[in-house]
Amino acid sequence: RLYRGIDFGYRHPYVVWVRMDAGGDLVVFDEWEGSDATVDETADAIARVDRRYGLREQDFAWSGCDPAGAAVGDAGISAVDRLKRRGVKLVWRASEVMTGVELIKSLLRDAAGRVRLKFSPAAARTIYHLRHYRWEANRDRPSKDDGHDHAMDALRYLVVNLFGQRSQGWSGAKVMGAKW
Repeated sequence: RLYRGIDFGYRHPYVVWVRMDAGGDLVVFDEWEGSDATVDETADAIARVDRRYGLREQDFAWSGCDPAGAAVGDAGISAVDRLKRRGVKLVWRASEVMTGVELIKSLLRDAAGRVRLKFSPAAARTIYHLRHYRWEANRDRPSKDDGHDHAMDALRYLVVNLFGQRSQGWSGAKVMGAKW
């Protein structure tokens, strides 16, 4: 299965292309890093990279994106709606930053030492940014440095939608003797 992770933003939008193999391991096989790029320029870049591999939107299960991208912007339309109009299948869900960071860490090396998140040589910028990802001093959260954090954000949006726990609504089942 194929997926993308998308971090919106004018200054440094970031997109990763990911393949999941039959065993559930992920391989980041390409990336795009924008600089002062509009959502339309991001969509053009997505189409360009897809064409490089002979891929079409229907080849992707979906692209996980920043839930903030669903907010309506100055132009009266959200970044999500702009990409949807270009045919990109998007999913998003709210989550804590550390939930995504911990998911990525567990994919990089789980408790048994297994690596489930791998990177092709075409994802060299993503690896570079991950190596330079920093934490706020005396705080247990990543630094928003407007540089290295965008690659991790794109990965986070992907893995949170892929592996994050969905809230379970009440099923309506009754438990004998329970008083609600």
